Amino acid sequence: MTSGVHFSVDMKKLIFRVIKFVENEKTGLSIPLYNCNARLVAMLGISEGALLKLKKELTAAQNAEEQEYRPPRLRSQSKVRPVSKLKRRSSSLGLSSAPIVVPEPEPTKKRSGRVPIKLLEQADSEIRFQFHALLAENIYPNTDYLLERLHQLHNDFTVQSKTTLRRHLHRIGFSYKSNAKVNEIAMEFKVEIVRLPVRHCCFNPIELCWADLKEYVRKGNTRFQLTDVRELAAQFIASYDGDVATKVIKRTQEIENKFKIADRYIEENIEPMLDGEESSDESDVVSSNDA
Repeated sequence: MTSGVHFSVDMKKLIFRVIKFVENEKTGLSIPLYNCNARLVAMLGISEGALLKLKKELTAAQNAEEQEYRPPRLRSQSKVRPVSKLKRRSSSLGLSSAPIVVPEPEPTKKRSGRVPIKLLEQADSEIRFQFHALLAENIYPNTDYLLERLHQLHNDFTVQSKTTLRRHLHRIGFSYKSNAKVNEIAMEFKVEIVRLPVRHCCFNPIELCWADLKEYVRKGNTRFQLTDVRELAAQFIASYDGDVATKVIKRTQEIENKFKIADRYIEENIEPMLDGEESSDESDVVSSNDA
């Protein structure tokens, strides 16, 4: 009767470390499961460099075993034809008997779908005319009314669907522009909306306030976290009282006055000089023609 397997002292130490590590994992994970290298280092009690070397040796041994047990490739059985004696022939006969291979062009790919409809200039002008005619009759010129009007007047009109008509309207130059709800509400309460010029944010106090907010967050954001940005923005908004808002409005008014002074100077001093030069040039041309 066998007494069992005998282990060396080093092997027992290694096994004891593994048993102790596994028993400690019952209460909870000390090292995450995805961190395999750290778990193996804790189990075996070796350095990470030694672990990486062992892993390389393991992969090399596995590759060697796969190559040993890989079945040999079977060669394809091919019949060897006996070499026949070739007779000499004249060059003219050899050239004439050689087949001439003419490359055939690839067939063109047929596009699926409907053939696009091309309208003449008369059809385009008719679409424009009927569009403006509906406007003159106080009828909203949508694609339904416009297509119905065109088919009533012209039985052979080529456009049959609203999608095709909409595509031709865009090609001609008509584009749908939705009205903003803000404009409708402003008209209802008789409020005038001031539209600021494009790319002139210095006239808008809100844009200046937005620039101050970004500058405040940029200076205070040292950890580059979204929570810090939210807290800094809340601090800035809480400290932005009426006095600061009044100063921002005054600053925009000062910038507006600078632009007005510059425009007035151009209108009073520079534009009359340009008009005088144009009139003198015209008089010179008239005198030369008279001569």
